[in-house]
Amino acid sequence: AGDYSLRVEAPGDDEVALLAVAVNAMAEAIAARDRALQERAAELAKLGLYLSSVIDSLDDALVVVEDGVVTLANAAARRWRVELHQQLPEVLQAAATPGSHTVERADGSELSGSLPDCDADRPRLLYHRRFMIAEKIAPLVPPADAPAEVRRDARAAWLPLVKGVAGQLLERHAGTRVTLTLVEHYLPGPEELVAVEEGRAGERSPRGGAQAPDMADIVTPLGSFVLAEGLQP
Repeated sequence: AGDYSLRVEAPGDDEVALLAVAVNAMAEAIAARDRALQERAAELAKLGLYLSSVIDSLDDALVVVEDGVVTLANAAARRWRVELHQQLPEVLQAAATPGSHTVERADGSELSGSLPDCDADRPRLLYHRRFMIAEKIAPLVPPADAPAEVRRDARAAWLPLVKGVAGQLLERHAGTRVTLTLVEHYLPGPEELVAVEEGRAGERSPRGGAQAPDMADIVTPLGSFVLAEGLQP
C-alpha cells in the first residue's frame, strides 16, 4: 500500500487544477477504502481468535479434512494424534464410510465400494449429503442379533431410505442387483490409538479381530435389491 495522504496543489481553474482535484479525490477514496479494509481485517482476526478458542474448548474432537489432509483440528482431536497438514490416522478414516455396497451388472461383473465414497463423491457437498443419509439410516436399523420382532417393526422405517440409495447406485453403475451393508466402525480412545502407534497394544487391535471382539466393527446386512418396479428387495 502506498502513501495516499499526499495532495496535489494546483491553484486556479484550468485543466491542470481540475486534474489535481480529481487526483486528490481519488487518493482520498483509496485511503478510505484501505482504512475500511484494515478495520475489517482486524475484526476478522478478532473473530478468528474467538472461534479458535471456542473450538479448542470443545470436549468433543472436531476435525476438518480436505482431500485427505487435515486442515483444522481442535485440542480434543489432537489427543488422537491428529495433526494439521497431515493425513488423518487410518483408523479414524474408516469413520467416514458408514456403509458399503456391491453392484452386480448384466455382464456378470461386480463393483464394490463404500458409502459415501471419499474419493469419488465430489463436490464435497455431495459427499456430505450421502454421509448424512447413511447417518440417518444407521439409528433406524437394529443390530443383526436383535429379536426378529424388533427387526421386523424397524424395517418399515429404514427400508424406504435404503431403497432410495439402492436405486441411485443401480442407476449410476448400470447394475442389475445391489447388496448394501451398514458398518458401525469401532473407534479407539486416544490412549488405545497412541498405544497401537507406539507398539504397546499387544494383541489388541484398533480395527478389531478375533482376539479383540469388543473392538470389532459391527456389520449389519441391509439386503439385496434389484432394479424393477418399486425396487423390490
